[in-house]
Amino acid sequence: MWAEAQMLARFAAGLKPFLAETLTPEQARLMLAEAKANRTQAFLEILRRSVFGFPDKPYAWLFSRAGIGAAEAGHMVREHGIEGALQRWMDQGVYLTLDEFKGRVPIRRFGAELPVQASDFDNPLLKRDFEAATSGSSGVRRRLAIDLDLLRFETALHLLFFRTAVPEGSPIALWRPVPPGTAGIKRALCHLRAGQRLDRWFTMEPFSPFRPATKAWAITMTALASSRLAGKPVPIPQTVMLDEAARVARWAASQIERGATPYLDTTASAGVRVVRAALDGRLNLRGAFFRTGSEPLTPARAALFAEAGCRVHNHYAISETGPVGIACCDAASVDEVHLIDAKVAAICRTGLPLVNAPAGVAPIFLTTLLTSTPKLLINVETGDYAQWSERDCACPFGELGFRTRLRSIRSYEKLSSGGTHFTPQALLSILEEILPARFGGDPTDYQLVEDEIGGLPAVWLRIHPRLGALNEQAVTSTVIEALSSSSEAARMMASLWKQGGVLRVERQPPLATATGKILALHQARRSQPRLDP
Repeated sequence: MWAEAQMLARFAAGLKPFLAETLTPEQARLMLAEAKANRTQAFLEILRRSVFGFPDKPYAWLFSRAGIGAAEAGHMVREHGIEGALQRWMDQGVYLTLDEFKGRVPIRRFGAELPVQASDFDNPLLKRDFEAATSGSSGVRRRLAIDLDLLRFETALHLLFFRTAVPEGSPIALWRPVPPGTAGIKRALCHLRAGQRLDRWFTMEPFSPFRPATKAWAITMTALASSRLAGKPVPIPQTVMLDEAARVARWAASQIERGATPYLDTTASAGVRVVRAALDGRLNLRGAFFRTGSEPLTPARAALFAEAGCRVHNHYAISETGPVGIACCDAASVDEVHLIDAKVAAICRTGLPLVNAPAGVAPIFLTTLLTSTPKLLINVETGDYAQWSERDCACPFGELGFRTRLRSIRSYEKLSSGGTHFTPQALLSILEEILPARFGGDPTDYQLVEDEIGGLPAVWLRIHPRLGALNEQAVTSTVIEALSSSSEAARMMASLWKQGGVLRVERQPPLATATGKILALHQARRSQPRLDP
């Protein structure tokens, strides 16, 4: 209790100078340019202070077991560059699998074992201005400490993107949860620091300023009070559940009616719900801008935005670091982002022991370069993969030299059941293209839920009841046939699903995470095994 009171006091005290300043585009460009120019020195400082300065922590253990001391590590960075050193350290076992980083399993290297927990990778240099939680994509929400210095950096990213995406002064709304989720509160504060007024904050996490619902309620209330004292008020969050997307659509349509360009920040699947509600209600969203994230912007989803005449761009972020890639407004594909290599170093690598990625998939490994990120990452598996490219462009991030591009970013972490391991590309194609084309609906009407029944694996195909009566046997047969068509190995795995009765239909709306994401594959977390109905 005392620690939480101290945290709130730090948060309130930190918000005063944070909101008193207004970041300009020129300052934002300078901040990013300096961070990019000084990335090597910043990383050497992290190694000195955060890694070798804490000899009892897991990273120091990894370097010690690999026979790499502080002086040698610094020499390798200076001689080979950050990415070159990271590749060499990987060869020597200095990396973390996703399960190790999450504290699910001990670190096993060099014939030794080190028990770990997720908090072992907390950034030891962080001020911890406030604590929030991860999105719960894996079914478990974990606490994260947030530093306002990190939000200063992220404000620079969001400001330059916003100024490129829409006219200055465009009305802004969020459809993001209140804390303990991080995205809503962080985005609100970034917009205010950039001198942008928020028109609405819709939240799919119930909120009332008069009734505390969670411990994190005080964080929201502190932000509401402090922002008003600073003359930059955060709107009081309005509860809008996922099935009430029409309310958000009506807000956007009202802005268009008065000649403005609405800017809505939300998840990709929640954005689809808004667009669908507008199409169903014959609301005009032509010209609206959606800044989405938290999940992939697939071609099928992008097509729905285009049908409604909306523009959409999708950032790439992970809970432990915040934004990793910022959408390019001069993109060559619908989901192309600039890798922000002033904040993180990223490499892709196959063939590492204990990394459980599908064959042929090169996971993204991240390393943090800022002392203000919630977690300290050095060669950490993300569970994601992407297509990489290098090119110049005329957008602000291209002009600053962020040439590395990522696109078709997908997750492979949870796509296994019944002894099978399907690629996310195969599942996304089925859920977002094949099934809607044959049985109706759109990408948010179908979802696979990995589960357990009486100790046996089960995958539920959730189909939204709004689609009406369907031949469930025809649906499951379509899924099995589509899975079988990609390769001989896939045919064998689909056969296992068919033989074991793994795939079952459930006429329920797709499940959403606490932050409003509708994942293509949702992993059920139950205290008791599910019984066959």
